[in-house]
Amino acid sequence: MYQTREPDTRPLVFISYAHESDAHRADVEALAAVLAENDIVVDYDMPHTKARTDWGLWAERAIAHADFVIVVASDAYRRAAEGDSGNASRGVQSEAALLRELLHADRRAWLGRILPVVLPGQSVSQLPLFLQPRSASHFVLPTITPAGLTELLEVLVGRSANPVPAARPAWVRLTEPATVRWRTGLPLPDPTGSTIEVHLVPTAVPAQLPVRRLATLAVELAEAGRAARLFAAAGIGSSDQVAWAHDRQAGLALYRDGQRSGWFPLASGALGCVDLVPRVADLITVLLRLDLPTPPAVAPTIGLELRRRPWKRRQIRIDADECVGLVTMQTEVADVADELVSRLCSRY
Repeated sequence: MYQTREPDTRPLVFISYAHESDAHRADVEALAAVLAENDIVVDYDMPHTKARTDWGLWAERAIAHADFVIVVASDAYRRAAEGDSGNASRGVQSEAALLRELLHADRRAWLGRILPVVLPGQSVSQLPLFLQPRSASHFVLPTITPAGLTELLEVLVGRSANPVPAARPAWVRLTEPATVRWRTGLPLPDPTGSTIEVHLVPTAVPAQLPVRRLATLAVELAEAGRAARLFAAAGIGSSDQVAWAHDRQAGLALYRDGQRSGWFPLASGALGCVDLVPRVADLITVLLRLDLPTPPAVAPTIGLELRRRPWKRRQIRIDADECVGLVTMQTEVADVADELVSRLCSRY
């Protein structure tokens, strides 16, 4: 039976810090623990140290997926971020360079997402200059307790009396485009007219869905499509890699690796004849509500198959080369849809 659920709106927070001392690392661990106890998803390096890791790639992806990045003040962090640490603290050098680049590329989006934090016993002067320690907001923690983190928690969970201004979703470029499975790869009859298709490709692959689960998902997809009035009646099917539900014009599909896909007819076969943004937003909402494990970020993409005559077709497919944090996407669906449609129209 298809069931809807509220999207997971817990913020995902990445902690960037320097391994200055055992005591400093212990304080960072305590900070992470308090955040986790307050229903915040935390990512930082210590839980990942038991396996061999490409730390540069890991940090790039973790920062791209995060809703907020906490930068912990310390002498070692400031020296590394400002180029005064030589060959030491290379991980901090890379993370600080990435944060500086993100601020430069889209200051409006990232100023409110990078949060400088000063732990007990540290000082604001230990923040790097690019974070504006004197002229921009920061958080000085008197204690590493829920009471000591009151202001920080208010910003992270959106309860602040002066919340961070809402920003349009940050699109972060992937090192290489994600692989997209387009509708034409499914064993389905061709639609009778032009179609728009939307795909949400996970950038970090969760556990593969069991093949047996795909068979039951086909029924759930059919119920989800009917509930959203995407189609009135549907045929269903599944293989060892994908489940689908469809009629001759619209459909939904879900792959074992977590890709979520949907398509619908384009009225009159002309891109300018309808307002696509609300329809794309509605389709994304249907895909996000499927009761399945979700990755921290997805690479959304859109495509068009235009049929002016049965024998004359034109395809436009936008690469899935940028990702959006899933929590941000769930709260800013209209902005994501607007961006996808704008990219499609620019290629039309």
